[in-house]
Amino acid sequence: MSRELERRQKRAQDTLRVLEEAVSKSNTDVETHLGQIKGEYTRVTELSRQAEQTINDIDQEFRARTKLIGFDYAFLFLCTALQCARQYLLPQLPRLTAQQGDRLMQNTVGRVVPKAWNDILFASVPYDALNMAVPLDTGLSGTTHRYRTLGHDPILGWIFGTSNILTDGLTKSDVITTYQVMDNTLVGLYPGGTPGMFASAFKTIQADPLNLPAALARQAIHFGSDYFTKQGLPIPFLGTLSPQMAHQFMNSNLKNSVHIDLYGLTTSTLLSSVSKFNFEVKTRTATKFLSLLLSCVALGSDTQGTHKEQNLLFVRHARG
Repeated sequence: MSRELERRQKRAQDTLRVLEEAVSKSNTDVETHLGQIKGEYTRVTELSRQAEQTINDIDQEFRARTKLIGFDYAFLFLCTALQCARQYLLPQLPRLTAQQGDRLMQNTVGRVVPKAWNDILFASVPYDALNMAVPLDTGLSGTTHRYRTLGHDPILGWIFGTSNILTDGLTKSDVITTYQVMDNTLVGLYPGGTPGMFASAFKTIQADPLNLPAALARQAIHFGSDYFTKQGLPIPFLGTLSPQMAHQFMNSNLKNSVHIDLYGLTTSTLLSSVSKFNFEVKTRTATKFLSLLLSCVALGSDTQGTHKEQNLLFVRHARG
């Protein structure tokens, strides 16, 4: 019985000793924290008493390291004010998506240097591009780009289309508007406009003697493929001289429209020439064709002309 009491008494003493050690450790930690708080309080108190001197010291150190003067501060705040004004006064510029940015930056290094003749010959023509990386009011679509781009003009295309192929450009039928094309996508106006495009074409021709023949061959191949398509090629110069008439002739979706393209005109002219073997008839046929073209241009510029009048004019000239 006495042995059991001694065991319990020893166990209680051990537990009491452990508790005393824990309390002692806690007291030590509390005293340490209190000391840290006291030290921080003392430091802050001293700083608050010397706040003005501390701020002056910081300013002096900043000026010593940055070497800024009064003019620099004025210039800095002026730039900041101009940036804020631009942000709120000017319209927001369109931003590209990540996919569009990746597509535009692809092969960037290859576009800085002049194109190789094999790239010119086997790449798609840029004046067929309809996709846009940023919103552009081009007026181009699958049914209008044939007569609204000079690259598709049967005569002017040998100049503008070939230059567009050399420079990745797209020149509209108004001659002055040229867009920059990257990866078959319109990315904006060409730097320097149409003159800038011709300057780039001249540099590309100088870079390699084979570039110009390759571009001419690519232009001829594209002409050959478009000539026999359903939409065909526009009448020469018509897209520039009379866009309204070109729209009427080349857009078969319009009500009461008559589709007239280069293939139809040349075929009818050749058939008419084959059936008559004398010079007078051939001359009259060519004269009718020229008269038809000039009459169509004149009627297309008349706002009172109707589609029915244009169609009757064409039939009357065709019958002679």
